[in-house]
Amino acid sequence: MAPLAAAKVNRAGVIARNYNNYIYSVKDNKGKEYYALLEYATPVVSMYEMSREGLAGLSKDEMMHQVRNFKDLLDQVLSHSPLSRSLYMFRLVFFETDADGRADLSSTIINQIEVIRKDKQLAKEQSLQQLQTLQVREIKEN
Repeated sequence: MAPLAAAKVNRAGVIARNYNNYIYSVKDNKGKEYYALLEYATPVVSMYEMSREGLAGLSKDEMMHQVRNFKDLLDQVLSHSPLSRSLYMFRLVFFETDADGRADLSSTIINQIEVIRKDKQLAKEQSLQQLQTLQVREIKEN
């Protein structure tokens, strides 16, 4: 785990809010190393606490419904973000925990990195295909 320089952003009425992030390193079962910048989605934590402690009458099922709504909305926002759309880097990822509350985060992280890589490759291939189609049309028209 390596810290990044803190970012200061004006957010939700807080002037120069500090955001501290870390780059995490995980290895697969073959020893290949992967790196990711991760952050737990704070709204999800709040929903989980509300369902666990009975605050606001939010049951576990209702909490999961709200988390799915949050994920869908965040996916929509990110799909319209030029940075996210061009880099395919930002994802909200669900992960399962066992009875003791532990999760296999390494496998989840590695899986998502591979999905992002495949998505980026597919996007490159589609862009190249569109460019080639455009070039063929220009040649035919001339």
